[in-house]
Parts: sequence; structure tokens; C-alpha cells
Amino acid sequence: GFFFSVLINLLTDSYTFLFLPILLISSILFYLVLLFLAIIYCRIFTALLKQKTGIFPNTSIVQLIRITSDVLTSYLVTPLHPSMPFLIPFMGAKVGKGFIFTGKIFNADLLEAGSNVLVGEDAFLTCHLQYENKLILGKIRIGNDVVIGLRSVVMPNVEICDGAIVAAGAI
Repeated sequence: GFFFSVLINLLTDSYTFLFLPILLISSILFYLVLLFLAIIYCRIFTALLKQKTGIFPNTSIVQLIRITSDVLTSYLVTPLHPSMPFLIPFMGAKVGKGFIFTGKIFNADLLEAGSNVLVGEDAFLTCHLQYENKLILGKIRIGNDVVIGLRSVVMPNVEICDGAIVAAGAI
């Protein structure tokens, strides 16, 4: 109806095509600014928390900061699969050479991964767990030459030894 007629009028108007590149460039710049702010936010608050691990009350400020950091990481950084090895260290993770990541990570500052690590598509690495009104934070340590299969889940306080293969869909 009305929406499609307006869309067709906009697309047939010769001036519209002049504004499309400006719109595209401004959208990309806006996304990059959001990404930069998300990285700065996560770095500041994780530095203030000093990578505390343990069990925290469900109503603590730690939980609020972690949830906000997770949302920013999940929705701004994770969709950039090709640049994830470049961006994950900026989120606080310690990763070695040859780190390939196409999954999703929460609390990147608590991740330590060796070299030649492959994390498969839609794999989920989370360094926190909500359990009985408590927030559990723990590190994930991944050794060298490790493959984590697609859609697998790695929880807090897990250590994956050198040369391990985590099956697809494993928890």
C-alpha cells in the first residue's frame, strides 16, 4: 500500500541516489563509534573489577556491569566474525597467535586462549553463570592447538588442555 508507493517514489527520485552514499557512510561511522564506545566501556569496568572471579549476590553491582558488558559485546562486537581475533584482545581476553573465533563470548576479560585455537560457528563461551540468585564468575582457559566444535557451550571455571577437540554441540 502506502509504504510501497512512498518507497517507489523515493527510489525513482534522482536526488535519492545522491544521499544513499552519505547514508551508508554515516551508518558505518555510527556503528564504528558505538563499537569504540563499547570497547572503552568494557575495558574501563573490567579494569575496575580487576577480573574478580567467584560467587556474587544476584543484586550486586558486579552483575549489572557484567550484563551490560555482555550485551555490548554480544550485539556490537560478535557480528564482526572476520575481525574477532583483532577485537577480542581489546575486550580484555588473552589470546595467542592463530586464534579463530566465529562464536559468541560473554566476559571476554576472563578468557585465556593459547595459539592455534579454532572456536566453531555459534559456539558459546561464557565466563559467568546465573544459579539460585547468584552470579558465578570464572575463567575459561583454552590450551594450544584446540578445536571447539560448532554450537558447543563452554561454561565458567573450565580448562581445555592442549590438543583437545570439543565435539560439536557439547556442553
